[in-house]
Amino acid sequence: MRFLLILLLPSLIYGGERLAFSGATTIQPVIEEIAPPYAHQNKLNLSIEGGGSDQGIKDVISGKTDIGMVNRPLTNEEKTSIDYTTIGYDATAFIIHKNNPIKGITRSQLINIYTGKITNWHQLGGKNRAIVLISKKPDRGTMRIIEKETGLFHPLNPKNADQRKKLSRNTWDSGSNNDAIVWVGGLYDAIGFVSAGSALRNMQLGMPIKLLAYEGVIPNEKSIFDKSYPLVSELNLVYAKNNPKAKGFVSFILTSKGQQALSHNNFMRIDHGK
Repeated sequence: MRFLLILLLPSLIYGGERLAFSGATTIQPVIEEIAPPYAHQNKLNLSIEGGGSDQGIKDVISGKTDIGMVNRPLTNEEKTSIDYTTIGYDATAFIIHKNNPIKGITRSQLINIYTGKITNWHQLGGKNRAIVLISKKPDRGTMRIIEKETGLFHPLNPKNADQRKKLSRNTWDSGSNNDAIVWVGGLYDAIGFVSAGSALRNMQLGMPIKLLAYEGVIPNEKSIFDKSYPLVSELNLVYAKNNPKAKGFVSFILTSKGQQALSHNNFMRIDHGK
């Protein structure tokens, strides 16, 4: 088995003004690939952090960073306070260990799994083994997507007090996509939900996971492009309305060269099919 090497690029200094990013770890690898040469060419000091979609938005509003990375649609309230640009598309995928024989789940099965009504893989046609639930922290964009899809909420989400609509408290909360992917890869009985692009990238590196069909559809280039897969999501960059540094980078990532970074990371380009 090959080993997964994660490259961290917290900051790069090129001698000029700072260009700072934070937010969704789904988008972070794209920025880590394309932002350094852009910063070097424009003599900008570069800072890139994760933290989740909600954190990325908060950091832009507070002025801590120039650009927030957000892997979900913005709310109407968020759209009134900041500008945003959709740079590509991804999907929320359900992953299990590659040796688990289960091939797909339905929406009703997903809800029953994460509310604790289905607790054993045998109930889905698999082996007689207890299911290990892996979820996301409540401020993560992927968690928001799952909440909208299922009508269920993270136990720590203060917006819903109805216990019948909360995810099981037996879940393990992951932060980044890599957290969930490594856990599922190391636990035969686990199930989690992550960025499809992130999952595919890790599978190419040898991580022993596989994508489940959801409602009979596997997330892939075709099903994301034609949106036959139910959980296609936007990849957005958010920034202050009066920030020329941010707008300059956003214009760059929409070019053919910038869009190549999305393709390299198994995401759908905004110009796909054109």
